Formats: sequence, C-alpha cells, structure tokens
Amino acid sequence: MATSVRVPTRPRPAMKQGGRDRPPPGKSLGPGGLVSYRVAVSVDSSGGMPRAATLAAIMDSAHTTIRTLLGVTTVPDLEMVTDVYTTRRVVRRPEQESTLLGGLARHGDDGPFWEVGLPDTNDWVRLILHRYLDQPVDPAGLTDDEGDLWLHPCLGCDPMRTGVAMALSVGLALGAALVGGGRFSTQLTVWRDDLADPAQVIAETSVSPTDQPFRDACIRYMDQFPGSKPGLSW
Repeated sequence: MATSVRVPTRPRPAMKQGGRDRPPPGKSLGPGGLVSYRVAVSVDSSGGMPRAATLAAIMDSAHTTIRTLLGVTTVPDLEMVTDVYTTRRVVRRPEQESTLLGGLARHGDDGPFWEVGLPDTNDWVRLILHRYLDQPVDPAGLTDDEGDLWLHPCLGCDPMRTGVAMALSVGLALGAALVGGGRFSTQLTVWRDDLADPAQVIAETSVSPTDQPFRDACIRYMDQFPGSKPGLSW
C-alpha cells in the first residue's frame, strides 16, 4: 500500500538543459559544419503527469493538440525513436501502447528518454520523464498547493532549436498534460506565468486556420514568442 507523504513546499527543481551532443544525420550548420543545440535561451516545455498514461495516448493527444494549435487540417506522421545515441530504434505503436508513464505511484530517478520528430527534415524533440519524488505518494495525502503540484512527475520536451521542433515540443507537452491530468509549463519567453491549464493554453495560443505548409504553420505559431527565436530567423 502506498504511503501517504506530505511533501513540503519548495521551488520547482530546474529543468535539465536541452541540447544534443552530436549533429543529426545528414545536417550540418555553423562553424566546422556542426549543429549547435545549446543556446543561451532555454525553450523546453513540460506536461505534468500525476495520472499515468501510455506513450500511445500521449502521442494521440499531442497529434490533435498540434493540429489545433497550428490551425492545420493534417499533421505529418511523427516518428518516435529510442536508443538515440546508438541504433535510433523506432518505437512502433504496440510498444507505445504498452509503455506507461507518469503517475504518483511511480518514483525514483528520471526515466528513459525518446526522441519524437520528423526524420525527413531532422526536426526532433527529446522526451524525458522527470520524477521528483523518491517514494510512492498517495494522492489523498497531497494538498492542492503550488509546492505539491510542482513535485508531480512531468514529461519534459526539449526541442532542437528550429521553429518546427519548438512548436512540436509545445504540442507534445500539452498532450502529456491533458492525458496526465497535470499542468503545462514552458521556458518560452513572453509567457504568462498564470497560464498553466493545458486547455486554456490551447484556447489562448491557437492561431487561425491556415492551408500553409506544415513548416510555415509552425513558424506562424512560434511568431507569438519572438524572444525564443534561436537567431535572426526560425
């Protein structure tokens, strides 16, 4: 039986800084032909998951959310891979359906990570489950204050610094928060701190319908956050 634990209020632990330590296949930019993923401005987003959900449910929720945010009718098929430093093995639907994330009964170190994105354009978002509790928690023992909520498990979404990947990361984090019953948070600049309910975020940041190509639609959405632009352009 899970032990009821009263977690003291404390500041939210800092999100892991994003970035990769290698360039993606087939892409080279910048000095020496290498891609730089670490920049001064962090752009991670995350979705709280006090309620457990499968990877498949998160992906389905994210797909619908991305379509709504961007005002598009279709979203390209997103690929999920694991073992990202070696084989980059594709995670198929059956494995997504059997992989459960989040929930207050799950605790300990941060979980494994995946990358989700568009292989044709090398726009990727790294997903990692952050767990801030070191023992199981009975939800009935938690009060609804800020300190406890920040200690819920959350799915961190760390994008490559492109307009497409950054838009995908917002959709993936919101998708996780919706199915996981948690809050949305982001390090995008010019963001209202009080805007944390995922349904409200979708309602207030979605843009009008468009028939633009997917990349252009992503950039149009990200234009709401000019301070997060990785350079002179997306």
